[in-house]
Amino acid sequence: MDDVVREALRRNDRYVLEVVEAFNLCPFARGARTSGRSVREVFLDESLDLDRLRAVVLRYEREAPEAEVFQWIFPRAGESPEALDAVVVALRPCTEVFAFAAFHPGFRCDPSTPDALVPFFRKTPDPTVQAVRRSVLDGLAREG
Repeated sequence: MDDVVREALRRNDRYVLEVVEAFNLCPFARGARTSGRSVREVFLDESLDLDRLRAVVLRYEREAPEAEVFQWIFPRAGESPEALDAVVVALRPCTEVFAFAAFHPGFRCDPSTPDALVPFFRKTPDPTVQAVRRSVLDGLAREG
């Protein structure tokens, strides 16, 4: 495994374990991780290729039906938080299977309202796109 990939996964592990799971920020993170229903992939591209990501989405729809949460980590991508958000918005129409969210180390904290704090919790060590199966989110909505 490439050193950059190994280091990106190590940083992501710390973020997931010490922030997301420790503060219960995501209701399905721990369960997906411990049951093996979480998939992480590190891309070494220096910029995000929307066509490539669309192909990845379709590949996961076909080849990983048991997985619930996907994280695509981009340790070398130089995109701004706004550019990463734009990629996520552009991915949404390509599938009805997944819901997407952007995570970026450059997200700013705005404590003015609870909703404005969301980007603060999405400050990952590396730019990351998360995809969650809508069926998982629908299950949470039924439980709550």
